[in-house]
Amino acid sequence: MAGLIQQQMAQPAEQPAEQPAEQQEQQPAQGQAPDQTSVERVVIAATRIIHDPKIKSTLIEMMKQAGDPVQALVESVFLIMKQIIEKSGKSVPSEVLGAAAWQVLQLIAELAQAAGLFQITPELIQQAAQAGLERLQQEAAAGPAQPAAAPAPQPAPTEQPVPEGV
Repeated sequence: MAGLIQQQMAQPAEQPAEQPAEQQEQQPAQGQAPDQTSVERVVIAATRIIHDPKIKSTLIEMMKQAGDPVQALVESVFLIMKQIIEKSGKSVPSEVLGAAAWQVLQLIAELAQAAGLFQITPELIQQAAQAGLERLQQEAAAGPAQPAAAPAPQPAPTEQPVPEGV
C-alpha cells in the first residue's frame, strides 16, 4: 500500500510550486485561518489516495473490521492524513492539516456509506470529529518521538560513558 500512496503523492499536480517571497510572507501565523489553496492541495491529495482502487478496498475492509463506525472513520482519516504528512516531508502546517482533516472525514464517510457499511448522519460525523480531536490530543501529549509507554533507550553494557570535555 505504501508504494501506491507514494505514487499518488508523487504526481506533478500535487507538487507545491515554489512560492515567491511575497507569497511566503503571507502564510498564516499561528492561530490564523489556514491558506485555502494549501487546504485544497491536501484535500486533493487525500481524494486521490482514497479513490485509488487498491487503497479504497483496503479502507473499506479496515472499516468493516473496526465494527464501531466512529472508530472506523477516525482510523481511516488518521491513516490518510499520516500518509500525507509523511509524503510532504512533514512540511504541511498543522492549521492546514486540521482544516483538511474535516473534509477528509466527510470524504471517507461518503465512501463508507456508498460501500453500505453504515448510515452516515450529522451526529456520526460530529462524534467522529470529536473522537479524532481527542486522539490527536492524546498523541500530541505522548510526544512525536516515542509512544508514551516506551522506555528511553539505554546504552549497551559494553559502551563506556564519554568523559565531559572530550
